Amino acid sequence: MGAITLDKDAIALAKLGYYQDFTRALGVFENFAASFSAMGFYGTIPALFGYSLSTGGPLAVWVTWLIGGTLGLIGALVLAEICSSMPTAGGIYFWAARLGGEKHGPLLSWLTAWWNWCAWIVAVPSTAQSATLLLTSAIMIRDPTYVSQPWHQVLLCCGCIAYSAMINLTNVYVLKQFFRFCSVFILIQYILYVTWIPAKAPSFQSSPFFTTFVNVTGFNDAYCWMIALLSPAYTFTGYDTSAHVAEETEDASRAAARGMWMSVAVSLFFSIPQVFLFLACVQDLDDIISYTYPMPVASFWIQTIGENGAITLLVLLWIGSLNGAAAGLTSASRVTYAVARDKVLPFSSYLYKTSSSGIPTRAVLFCALIAFLCVLPILGSTVAFNALVATSAICTNTSYAMPVIGRVFIAGSSFKRGAWHLGHFNTPLSLIFLAWIGLVFACLCLPTAYPVQAQNFNYTPVMVGFVTLVSAFGWIVSARTWFKGPQRLVSESEAEEMERQLMEKVGVVEA
Repeated sequence: MGAITLDKDAIALAKLGYYQDFTRALGVFENFAASFSAMGFYGTIPALFGYSLSTGGPLAVWVTWLIGGTLGLIGALVLAEICSSMPTAGGIYFWAARLGGEKHGPLLSWLTAWWNWCAWIVAVPSTAQSATLLLTSAIMIRDPTYVSQPWHQVLLCCGCIAYSAMINLTNVYVLKQFFRFCSVFILIQYILYVTWIPAKAPSFQSSPFFTTFVNVTGFNDAYCWMIALLSPAYTFTGYDTSAHVAEETEDASRAAARGMWMSVAVSLFFSIPQVFLFLACVQDLDDIISYTYPMPVASFWIQTIGENGAITLLVLLWIGSLNGAAAGLTSASRVTYAVARDKVLPFSSYLYKTSSSGIPTRAVLFCALIAFLCVLPILGSTVAFNALVATSAICTNTSYAMPVIGRVFIAGSSFKRGAWHLGHFNTPLSLIFLAWIGLVFACLCLPTAYPVQAQNFNYTPVMVGFVTLVSAFGWIVSARTWFKGPQRLVSESEAEEMERQLMEKVGVVEA
């Protein structure tokens, strides 16, 4: 039965125009775990804890988390339905092409490919830097005289990227076990959060604390509420990883779709208690938002479980962030492979190759190389690096909008549902999701501190504008004359012949 399922997946992919180049070894759990690990809610809550408390305080922390998490889940449901219909490694940009139609599809696909590719390329060094700040905070607790140097951070980031590349240069069977390990590791860390911290906390906050609003941004309170939404906006993305590993997943039409929305649903379900528990255990809010350490959560953990306990959790979270970076590189390399397959990138013919073990080795190394280059600006200024990583969240959300716009306003009733769908709920949920993306886009472009200076200037609009201009320039100068969307490498007649052979095979097996 397993072989027949694999053949069905290969035929479904052939109908979309591609050969089965990857080895299908991932099940629904591993597909879910890939997105679950890349999203890493258990790590983003601590990483953004100081920012969240300074942009609205406890009240804004839990209110925006519930709002952003719920809307993020709606987005995952909407995109999961599209994924079920077209489970390819290209994911977002492939869907934009098919749902945009012959007239708009090529341009939507071209722009979406660049946005989504840049988002995942930059996500890897961004996660590596987050991991580095965790370890740096642990070192500073152990040795208060330690002064972190830029080259220290670059070396640690490069080590994280090298680890990510090593994991991704193995094979899909190793990745399968790796995704399982990541899920278990997340569970262990989560259990430590919800047991160790409250058990050791000297006291707990009373209910009035949860309605406390804190604004140290320099802006008015309404503005502060807007930028407070960034914490959940940064967290509940990356679930398109399930789509990018769809060609390595058995029964992809169901498994990849479930992996997408389940990763967000499970993250939201478990993150809500974590958020409220962290707030309840705060001992000194001012100490946390004073940014004594690169990761302010270090101050929070010192308050609750002591210095040794804080070091333990920081190191564990550092390991978890390394795993998150590796999962991000998995997604980045698959996106690179997919867009190279359709000749979007320079040197596409070189990058569109898989090894004998079914791994896009060249794409992995290419993504790792770019990640290495992205961390080098830290040597000169963290402002330059922050400008680079700022593109990840906004490019991700922008790319998410494109296939949804095509699904609702262009494809409409002509959309062919897959094995998993939303039924009549698709349109209203899609419109809600598009409104959320629009709000997030606006929030991501806002300055987060006043007065606005070079050190705190939000370069996100500049960077996403640069990516858009470069891709638009490429379209106008060249691509509009030859790029018609994803290529069909398998003809319709070949796909029909494959299906006929499968039917004969099934008949033999059943007989």
